[in-house]
Amino acid sequence: MFNSIGKVKFKAKYTKTVLYIHGFMSGSNSETSKILSDLYMRVITPEVDGNVQNSLEKINKAIKETKPNIIIGSSLGGYYALLCDSDDIPVLVINPSLFPKETLKKYVGKELTYYSKREDGKQTYTLTQEDYDLFGDYDA
Repeated sequence: MFNSIGKVKFKAKYTKTVLYIHGFMSGSNSETSKILSDLYMRVITPEVDGNVQNSLEKINKAIKETKPNIIIGSSLGGYYALLCDSDDIPVLVINPSLFPKETLKKYVGKELTYYSKREDGKQTYTLTQEDYDLFGDYDA
């Protein structure tokens, strides 16, 4: 099932709602999202990209609408998890990209193919200089 927030996957008897924020060049169909879903959790996975401002808007909307029990972020998703409006929701980051201005510099201007099929239909992404420069405005 896919809605305006992102991919929503859950088993019939889920007990927890997890907001999972995937890493750079991934999507809501990532292997980690599937694993979390298989653990009988309701998994909300907004599709984000290298535009930190737009990605945080999507994430914050998902938090407001779904009220997750925990927020989990991996890689660039970990960076976004540290910046989002989590309030008192526990946040777990896995190998977070704490310095995206350093780690993503090599991708500026290159068309890249996503690692997993995305629900938004986009299969390539180009990190623009403008998107890259936005990372300087956000400190995790």
